[in-house]
Amino acid sequence: MLICNDAWQPQLAFLATQDGARILVVPAASAQSSFPERYDSRRYWRDITRFYGRMFQLFVVFVNRVGVEGDLRFWGGSHVVDPWGNVVAEAAEEREHLLTVDIDIADVRRRRRDIPLVKEARLGLIRREIERLLDEGGDL
Repeated sequence: MLICNDAWQPQLAFLATQDGARILVVPAASAQSSFPERYDSRRYWRDITRFYGRMFQLFVVFVNRVGVEGDLRFWGGSHVVDPWGNVVAEAAEEREHLLTVDIDIADVRRRRRDIPLVKEARLGLIRREIERLLDEGGDL
């Protein structure tokens, strides 16, 4: 589970995948920005969840808040992405909506077998590079 802003850190989705995640649940409280012509949160979330489904070869269940609180308009638009990056179900926007989706978890295994991106992660190289970056003063 990646809660809202956690999902904007792709390394966290990567770690969850390497730890065996087959479904990534992302609850969010995403409101539309005050400048949608430059930052459309709907489009950003759609891009992020489709990327995670495709690259980490898992299901992504994005659950967004809906409604108004003060100046904030939460747009809803919850959706489910399959391990190929396809949106397979989507809730309504701008109103409450119950979305029920059947997920075949075996689709993850089949996808990872067909194109083994997850298996070929090179964790040793990643560990060495993280250690180097930390030694050089990263994460301060």
